[in-house]
Amino acid sequence: MAKTLFSANLTILLSLFLFMQNGTLESVQAKESGGPPKACPLFYAVCKASIPQKDLKGHVGIPLVVRINLTPFPPPGGFFYASTAEILKRPKGPQPEILPGDREIRVRCLVPGNYQLLVRMSVIAKSSCGGAKARVLREEKVRLWIRD
Repeated sequence: MAKTLFSANLTILLSLFLFMQNGTLESVQAKESGGPPKACPLFYAVCKASIPQKDLKGHVGIPLVVRINLTPFPPPGGFFYASTAEILKRPKGPQPEILPGDREIRVRCLVPGNYQLLVRMSVIAKSSCGGAKARVLREEKVRLWIRD
């Protein structure tokens, strides 16, 4: 019993020492294995994302839908997809309204002109202990041409 307790305490102390020396236990695991930590399922999930149509034309006030291909769909158990859009270029005036989602993002432009978005598609893993980790699958630029 005392030998087991000593061994457990030694393991904890060694882990804390490595954590203090290298920043995180995950970075230690990555250095030792030459890759991402095996404990993180995000690096081993086979998920892919793409946007089939990157140039869209629309009209002021009418929502445009940016469609996103995510595979596999639905994602494996414990995983979720999220897609967001960031405005890179836009004409002067009110900002477009953006409704993010998983397989589509809705964009409603209130001013005519040319817009450019950066669409970020991610996979999220939710752990059983209440934490969550995310990995960006892909980032793509999308152009919108909005007319009256």
